[in-house]
Amino acid sequence: MALTARERLIAAAEFMLAVAFVLGANVFDIVPVSETPWLVLIGWLSLRLRGLGWRSVGLTRPASWARTIAVALLAAVLLRLASEFVVEPLIEQWTGETPDLSSFRPLVGNLPAALGMLVVTWILAAFGEELAYRGYVLERTATLGHRTPAAWILAMIVGSCARRCCSI
Repeated sequence: MALTARERLIAAAEFMLAVAFVLGANVFDIVPVSETPWLVLIGWLSLRLRGLGWRSVGLTRPASWARTIAVALLAAVLLRLASEFVVEPLIEQWTGETPDLSSFRPLVGNLPAALGMLVVTWILAAFGEELAYRGYVLERTATLGHRTPAAWILAMIVGSCARRCCSI
């Protein structure tokens, strides 16, 4: 399906708005909370105005919940092991410093606070960022390049680089 100039212009405006929120949150520190809930809100509004739902950006039920949960648990264990035994030792070796985790001290021995932070992290960092970046921003960016395979690849690269550069 060919995209009209108007559709691409709207996608460009939405992309620039997303960039403004990312920069405002991570560089200029003027966006409250983080950019994630704002991007999810903008994405939801954009989908509604275009007569679409989250399904159109990949939010669907898995074919098998059991398989999905098993894969997620396996990935979590593997990522944790890689972080503990590969990434963190390499960072300490390269920088000569251990990570400063003192900001997490109030959570030690405080199960309600730790669980509360875990829920916030799951909602904002895990689910929210997937919807915002992989669902909404990626699709809008690929739309600028007529949603061709090359546009999707470039959108992934640009989006990933921009996200990492702005969050440092």
